[in-house]
Amino acid sequence: MSRNVVIVSAARTPVRSFMRAISNIKAQALGATAIKGNIKK
Repeated sequence: MSRNVVIVSAARTPVRSFMRAISNIKAQALGATAIKGNIKK
């Protein structure tokens, strides 16, 4: 049995203008924040 995966929401983490402010935050923590933001939607 095949299942299709569909993306129904998206969130971005800040990159350029906030780079210095978030440079000490690990990628996993930023990803977790984006996922939590999508779950709240």
